[in-house]
Amino acid sequence: MSPSSPALAASLLLAALAQATSVGVGEHECPICERELKTTRVMSYSQFGEPARDLSDLPRYTLFGSPESCPWDLYTAFSDGWEIEDPDELASMKRFLTTRPLAIQLTPAEAELLGDAPLPSSIRSLLWARTCNLQRKPNPARDRDTALLLFYNTRHPADASTRRWNHHFRSEAIKTLDAHAKDPGITAVERSIFTYLAGELRRQADDPQGAKTNFAEARELANKSKSKDDAWIERWAQEQTLLIDVEGVDSGELDSWLIRPLPNPWGESEKVEALAEMAWTKHKQALDTLLERATTRNDTKAEAILWKSIGQDPAALLALAETSPEDAIEMLPKGYPHWAEWFQRIAETVDKDAALKALLANERNRNILGRVVGFQRAPWQDDPKVKSMLRDACQSNDPTQWLEKLSAFEKRDVLGEVMDAMENDDLNMARNAARLAVHMLKELDADPKLANYPVSYLLADLCEDRKKFSKAVQPHLSGTWKTPFWKACVTYASGNEKVSQELLSSPLRKQHSREDGMVFDHLLYQMLEAAGDPALVPDCIKELETKDWLASEIQSYAMAIDDKRLTAALLQRLEWLHHPQTKKHEAYSMLMEGEALDIESHLFTEKLEALPTVVAAP
Repeated sequence: MSPSSPALAASLLLAALAQATSVGVGEHECPICERELKTTRVMSYSQFGEPARDLSDLPRYTLFGSPESCPWDLYTAFSDGWEIEDPDELASMKRFLTTRPLAIQLTPAEAELLGDAPLPSSIRSLLWARTCNLQRKPNPARDRDTALLLFYNTRHPADASTRRWNHHFRSEAIKTLDAHAKDPGITAVERSIFTYLAGELRRQADDPQGAKTNFAEARELANKSKSKDDAWIERWAQEQTLLIDVEGVDSGELDSWLIRPLPNPWGESEKVEALAEMAWTKHKQALDTLLERATTRNDTKAEAILWKSIGQDPAALLALAETSPEDAIEMLPKGYPHWAEWFQRIAETVDKDAALKALLANERNRNILGRVVGFQRAPWQDDPKVKSMLRDACQSNDPTQWLEKLSAFEKRDVLGEVMDAMENDDLNMARNAARLAVHMLKELDADPKLANYPVSYLLADLCEDRKKFSKAVQPHLSGTWKTPFWKACVTYASGNEKVSQELLSSPLRKQHSREDGMVFDHLLYQMLEAAGDPALVPDCIKELETKDWLASEIQSYAMAIDDKRLTAALLQRLEWLHHPQTKKHEAYSMLMEGEALDIESHLFTEKLEALPTVVAAP
């Protein structure tokens, strides 16, 4: 990637703007095999609210940061480094990619971290891009961005193993930023940015003193540069230093940081902008900290300050919701009865109290306050009593009475809740949830609006884990169903594949549902894909040969089922999608370009997954 300061500064400025986002499909040529390839192109970018203080949501790292690849020769590079203009670099890359066996190169520390475990998929393509980059001339900016991307792509770890990778890549990113900040060839703006970012990563690594040192240096550098491109550094460095120091501040002192009455940063933006430097930052940090102490530490002093500051004023509560995390505010009534009583009064008078009606005449205000207080949420969400009723229904032999109390709208959302419960670690709870979900499908199977329900996902979930759910759903198969097709679907999902021919020969396959456009054929593709069933392979091949756009469910099945005939059909379809005549199709730019991109990505991913890892020579 280009190391130029203007490019990086422009990305930072762009990140602070709220615009529209659109993504399209573009074309470029692989410099190695010279084939035409599809690639994702960002047409515009949007970010609402404050940017992430570690720059992880910068378009440079989110939208433009993923490496692009050729599925034929596996050449991989970042979009703005895709072309190889140097003949020596090009020759080196061609030699490398034609050498077998290819392997992803790891450092000794990474190899030790990996052990016998598989390489996380979130970083496999980045490590392969880094391996390809070793065949090119050194590029500090490219190395820096790769180091940051490896950190960003492991920052939401699903397990302890991924957390270890994240900690490792954060340490490596800090080292890289430290080294780049000392590079005499960079600009003053870049030096302040890299120093600040090293500080923020140190803060996340629980190194407060190292972070504060970096923040102080970054502020000094930004002040000296006198450039608009890093003017934000001084404010951000101050804010993050305050975030470190606030832990030792007494709640009473935090009370003195608050601005009263609480300003609404959305509805009173001009007032907020007119505040003295750091006044808003201290106010926001005080609110966030008091909320955290009140809700997670049972700090009654912090809670009393909040209660006094809000003053049972819905407008002040709205200002709080526009300033601090909603999920933290929603915890207040769970720990303090007077908050629960007040929230209940708001919900009961939302359409009666004149002042409240005036406040909520603005749709944004109504949505935000509604989510916090609860009158915009479905009645079962975050309500322990209703959660308990849901558990009882899951365990009941006949949940019909419970279901009869719900409206059609509520049933749709409850079915989603029940499907979430199917993922419960408690096996009995998960199976009972599956039983209730099938019972709901049986009750609703003649509903003309059934397409509005997550039926295809429910059946796919049942098919994916038949051993877990088959016994739970079998009792529902003995009764009478209004629609034999749905009974056959559940029978198949329970593990009885004898009904597969009944499903495959059903006349419904070529029909849509009566009202909402459910394509039953696509539902079957989802079910059989989840079950790993190749029964649809012949049909799928015929679909792939169709000279028209293809439904995503059919394409997904073709990519998921391991069958050489499907692979061959996908390759033939890809060749047709790249044909000049095909590009004249009216659906090409809207649908078929994306289909070609998906097939190429699938082919590359399969080859990438097969690559072994080796320890790079020192």
